[in-house]
Amino acid sequence: MKSLATLGFKLASVVALAGIGATVTTAPASAESTLYASIAISRQTGVTAAAWNYPTQRAAEKAAKKACKKSDCRPYVTAASGYCAAVARATNKNWSWARATTRGVAAANAVGVNSGPQPRVVNSVCQNAALGVGALESFAPEQPTE
Repeated sequence: MKSLATLGFKLASVVALAGIGATVTTAPASAESTLYASIAISRQTGVTAAAWNYPTQRAAEKAAKKACKKSDCRPYVTAASGYCAAVARATNKNWSWARATTRGVAAANAVGVNSGPQPRVVNSVCQNAALGVGALESFAPEQPTE
């Protein structure tokens, strides 16, 4: 199976995940080099956004911040090729984040380091350069409501 980069697809779209308020952004895929993913958070509104397949950390962070669409959005965690990132939020609005080589470990670590009550993962993303895709790898189970 050819990668998306080999097929020449250009992924530069912003996709809103229906009903959960998370936004994801992808860039052109490139399986030959390190790619980056990032998650931005609006601490005031609880909105998160993920971006992946960017050639630099700065580009991934900028895309995640733009996709978040809130004035206070800031990139909080970035993952390079082969890594996943996750953000968790507690009921007292305490945020935490982590990165690891699998989504499950990143999520567990993000929850584990949160000092607030009942933390839950609200967004995660994996950057896999071998596949050249992140679109199948971003997940936002639930966005906080305010």
